[in-house]
Amino acid sequence: MSKKRADWSAILLQEAPQGVVCIRKPLDDKARKGVVRYWQFPGGKKNPGENPEQTAVRENFEETGILLALSQVHLVNSEIQYNHHTHNPFRLYFFRATISRTQTGRRIEIGDEGERIRIFTWTELNARNDFSPFHYALALKYRVWRK
Repeated sequence: MSKKRADWSAILLQEAPQGVVCIRKPLDDKARKGVVRYWQFPGGKKNPGENPEQTAVRENFEETGILLALSQVHLVNSEIQYNHHTHNPFRLYFFRATISRTQTGRRIEIGDEGERIRIFTWTELNARNDFSPFHYALALKYRVWRK
């Protein structure tokens, strides 16, 4: 049986007083074969019955432990992307949220799929060479990356 591909995915850039919330996926078989594990913004594929904002909130909670209200999540842009394995098109939604120090205090150390969670200042992110080039390009394109 083939897996049904998501109609969309959501990525969420969260800014807190301490910096930007990022995750790093766990080491898996792909990573052992030389795929680089980058720090990135939380996000993922939709579940049945979800709208894009709900996907962003759920994925963020699963990966960071930070629960956001739907009213905190603001659409920056959306665009058609192509899955790099199947070449199937899907819509990518890029969201932004401003969160409080209290909300970041509720974050977890390891996400539900083994993600590491860390808050970087913009200065730290700009100095890193292990942040997702794809997420970086989107943030630059949508003018939400701070130098």
